[in-house]
Amino acid sequence: NEQQRTNLINNIVGDLKNCRRDIQERQVKLFYKVDPEYGTRVAKGLGISIEQAKFEEFINKLILNLTSFLF
Repeated sequence: NEQQRTNLINNIVGDLKNCRRDIQERQVKLFYKVDPEYGTRVAKGLGISIEQAKFEEFINKLILNLTSFLF
């Protein structure tokens, strides 16, 4: 349910706040790749812009589509 998701996000954000910024950003990108809402909520909790993760996911999908089209 929504409360459980919120608790999970809060726990992850609480733990990641103790990490270096580059690790936080890498984790946000991974979370966004798995589930955009999840990644967005973690990013917001950490005060990180989600735009870079969105852009990288877009580029990765574009490359994958182009690769499958060409080969």
